Amino acid sequence: MDRGFYEARPPAGPAPRRVTAVVLAAIPSTPVYALMTFGVVLAVMGHVFRDQRIVGIGIAILFLATALLLLGAYQAYDDHGPVS
Repeated sequence: MDRGFYEARPPAGPAPRRVTAVVLAAIPSTPVYALMTFGVVLAVMGHVFRDQRIVGIGIAILFLATALLLLGAYQAYDDHGPVS
């Protein structure tokens, strides 16, 4: 019986999880901390100048940097196991 469209095929190229792992492993933590600091400074400056858009952008940058930091930490844990 010909299954046609439903036939399982291996994906072309590297697995998505490994590509993500390579990208996350290539990001050192120092730029992520700098991005966090920039987000906090931007949010504070938004409060000083009473501009809600700048506050929102600063908080969004802070959350993005926090997510990158957590993903990098998870990737490091996943590659090397727990620290003993």
